[in-house]
Amino acid sequence: MWCQLHTIIRCRPAVGIVAILMVFVAITTTIFFADTVNAESTKSQVLGFQGRLLDSDGANVPDGHYNVEFKIYQGGKGSKSHNPSGQLVWKESYRNTGDSQGVNVTKGRFSVNLGSQNPLTDVNWSSGTLWLSLNIAGSSANCSSFGATGCQSDGEMLPMTRITSTPHALDSSRLDGKSSSDYVQLGQGVQTDDSDSSSIHINKTGSGDLLQLQKDSLDVMTVSGEGDITLGSNKSSQTISIAKASGGTKGGNLAISAGDGSSGGNLTLKGGQGANGAEGLVVIDTPTFSATTDDESCFAGGVLVASSCTFSSSSLNNSAVLMAGFSAPDQTATLPDPILKTAGRLMYVTAAGDSQPFSLQINQARASQRLVQMEGNDTVSLLWNGRDWTVAGQAIKSATPSTDTESDTTDNQTNVQTDNQADQTVDASGSEPDTAPIGSLYYDTKLGELRCYESEGWGPCANAPDEFVSLSPEYSNAVVRQTGIGEMTTDTCSDSLHINDGTVGQDAVCGEDETYNYYNWSTEEFTPQARSIFVTYKLSDDFDKFVAKSTSLMAMTDSDEAGVSYQIYRKHDGGKLTACGEPVETTIGSNNAWSKLSPEETDDPSECDFQAGDSIVFEISMTASDNANAYISDLDFVIHNK
Repeated sequence: MWCQLHTIIRCRPAVGIVAILMVFVAITTTIFFADTVNAESTKSQVLGFQGRLLDSDGANVPDGHYNVEFKIYQGGKGSKSHNPSGQLVWKESYRNTGDSQGVNVTKGRFSVNLGSQNPLTDVNWSSGTLWLSLNIAGSSANCSSFGATGCQSDGEMLPMTRITSTPHALDSSRLDGKSSSDYVQLGQGVQTDDSDSSSIHINKTGSGDLLQLQKDSLDVMTVSGEGDITLGSNKSSQTISIAKASGGTKGGNLAISAGDGSSGGNLTLKGGQGANGAEGLVVIDTPTFSATTDDESCFAGGVLVASSCTFSSSSLNNSAVLMAGFSAPDQTATLPDPILKTAGRLMYVTAAGDSQPFSLQINQARASQRLVQMEGNDTVSLLWNGRDWTVAGQAIKSATPSTDTESDTTDNQTNVQTDNQADQTVDASGSEPDTAPIGSLYYDTKLGELRCYESEGWGPCANAPDEFVSLSPEYSNAVVRQTGIGEMTTDTCSDSLHINDGTVGQDAVCGEDETYNYYNWSTEEFTPQARSIFVTYKLSDDFDKFVAKSTSLMAMTDSDEAGVSYQIYRKHDGGKLTACGEPVETTIGSNNAWSKLSPEETDDPSECDFQAGDSIVFEISMTASDNANAYISDLDFVIHNK
């Protein structure tokens, strides 16, 4: 029953009145609920509710603003006040505070939007049973809270009204009690997941695929129930990559690894199976495997070049097979150091089939510098150890024995070869073997000496045919000409030892992985000041010639007010000097990096008619002004002896 103790409603059993009221409530709730719920979770959700208040005689209560409290319980029976076996999940109060507040009742009828004051977000509309209760506390204008003085309530109307299935339209923005933000959105912008569980968790119990993505009805990616990934559908190629890094930033690594266990799992890369039985190759598109058929400097457009060259940086740093070829003999192809200095790089250099013999120069201007002799169709494999190129393998050519079959026991020559071929007997009256592997040797009984096969052919084994000369500051027997006003110093820079490498306020003379001895010329004068260094090197009696393009000077300048050049002279016939071409300008301007330059054509000592016993003289000129700095370091050249 319900009654109003302190209002015009008299206290009496109200079973009939309650029945009338509840029937009306059930009808109006069903009608108005669907009309007032909006499926968009971003808008306010309210429940339209209408009813009729009657007094104990069945007449409409007087018009006015009434104090009414609504509650929703989850579970229980709804037959007792406070629904003891249920849980209160929502409450909303309408109180008359003297300014036309509370629930407006006209001719006994009222209408409210439940949830307009306290949102219904905590109500789980998918639960089994929900009860709606009403509590009326008259129309006093001094209702501060239900149950307080002036606002004594009748208590909850019993039995409570069960919210029927139609009001579940309020759950139209939720699935199984979850809002749309709990589900993955497609094409709806960023989906935020702040939970500690997996963002996507699928437990596949059937036989189908876990994932199938398509574009224009063609598969783009599928993940089978066993986790196998397939990219594309009858497409020519697919890519898995790390996003590009911004300029100046190191790119990200892509790691693919097999499983761990008592023994590690295998990682298998396999090409596709062709219909004719041929499998696709595994091609690793890195500088280690991507091939170049012709270098733009040493085999331009697949055509032989006439003079010495240096392999281009683009070919070296993006290829594994470099081809070179020369139309003239005795040229040099120089292989620079790679930009990527990680150890393990493998490089192949191949001579064009119709190339004249030439020298492959590696590790230029370092103690590890060497020349590898090559001719048509030769291939040499080079391994980068992190600092130098090392020869990993070279084509082997068999020695050609003499066709003279006459025996001469006194003048025979025993041929010993490095490729473990059988010893051969060569008649002394016949010619030497035309060709042999580098390092082959034989004993010439006529000359009474061992003969070795080197880059220029057969020669005495006692003297190395190729002599590498590297002079580092302070140059031996160097003479400094005191001309300009300034200061000449010698020093060492080393990145490894942190000496003059730009750290902690030091001069930035050495860069990464660099170590040099050097001369430094500087001046405070505002006009150019010069200082020259003269270096003389005596050639041996076994001297044959200078190797072309092997001469160089390492230099650096840090300002437009500084420069370095050098002039080569031939000293012969008791002290006479002959200039070899023109001065070679090594560096000028603000470079801040060590560079070297070999002489060209007539400036090269190989073109200057040097003879055994001559001396080569270098005049190194350093200019500076206004506190600029000129630096010089190693002076290098290669001599071929007889």
